[in-house]
Amino acid sequence: RTAGASLTPRQFIILAAAGEKPGVSQTAIVEITGIDKSTVAELTQRLVKRGLLQRRRMRKDARSYAVRPTTEGKEVLRKLLPAARDADKAVLADTGPQLIKLLETVITAPGGQ
Repeated sequence: RTAGASLTPRQFIILAAAGEKPGVSQTAIVEITGIDKSTVAELTQRLVKRGLLQRRRMRKDARSYAVRPTTEGKEVLRKLLPAARDADKAVLADTGPQLIKLLETVITAPGGQ
């Protein structure tokens, strides 16, 4: 909703990963995000069609693609990243103490370490 980008959370994650490491391979995006390979390929193609990412064959491995944000993709990230960081902070502020307590319980439980 922010900045009128109308991206799904997964599309945003892929765009952000490409923005953080321009020229990253789609395989690396799978590893970074934990999104399965076929979904990354499909969502990357959608972002390419929308003009937010560009995709090129990698020189070292012609079977792999390197992706990077376009100028428009960089602008979308510039607008959305602050809001995403604020959302993360808000979620952690509300759940952080409970999450830490839960993790401490798990770690200190018999067999938890």
